[in-house]
Amino acid sequence: MLHVRVLGACRGFSADIIDGMRWAAGLAVPGVPANAYPARVLNLSLGGQSRCPSSWQSVINDVTARGAVVVVAAGNANQDAANFTPAGCNGVITVAATDRDGSRAWFSNFGAAVEISAPGVNVISTLNDGTTRPGAATYNSMSGTSMAAPHVSGVVSLMLSRNSSLTPAQVLASLQQTARRFPSGSTCTTSLCGSGIVDAAAAVAAVSPKKFQFAIGAQATVGQFGGPASVAVAPDGTVYVADSGNHRIQRFSASGTLPQRVGVIGQRRRTVQLS
Repeated sequence: MLHVRVLGACRGFSADIIDGMRWAAGLAVPGVPANAYPARVLNLSLGGQSRCPSSWQSVINDVTARGAVVVVAAGNANQDAANFTPAGCNGVITVAATDRDGSRAWFSNFGAAVEISAPGVNVISTLNDGTTRPGAATYNSMSGTSMAAPHVSGVVSLMLSRNSSLTPAQVLASLQQTARRFPSGSTCTTSLCGSGIVDAAAAVAAVSPKKFQFAIGAQATVGQFGGPASVAVAPDGTVYVADSGNHRIQRFSASGTLPQRVGVIGQRRRTVQLS
């Protein structure tokens, strides 16, 4: 989890948000050290009333071109989300809020700019009880599309953990295809609240795990390490996977209790398949 602060008690500036997005995705920001751990999912529970400016659209284009998924709150003005930024920008996943009955939350923005909905009413949320300075961490019930968007961001993160090669477009398509239909009597329709209510289990299950296959002793790029990795098999059949710097080594027993993501195939155990 990477926290990037772009707003203060007195709100903030678009320039800071744009720089924060660039830095979070691993893009260069003048005068700021490079981000060693670029994020694949950016959650923006923020926004303002204006059509998407070119500066915002430009950074969204750059971030998504790098493979990051941008999830944004639709806004809480009970208006057309197309008239808000970043909700109305292209290339983002705009999330409306639903209540416990699956209807549109009375405050939630809506319209063609919305891709999907998620719970956003009376969501137990993390807070801090400090009034002028940081105090104790606490919880409280909160409502808003700012609560709805993180539901979708969390689901996207789980999807990418199964297959890190998914593109932003593929992520959106899968989210929408697996979304739960709005219940009978709901005030939501697909023209107001997106394709449906996000279904975490269905969205994650629909993702086929990425598989890697290579010969023992060869160098290969392994998704879980994010860089070159070496694979070796001990005489007892134990599989060892290490990154290029040997900073992290994972050991997988061949006793029949291999994790689902790792398997050894081939009669002579000469090939390792990771999924």
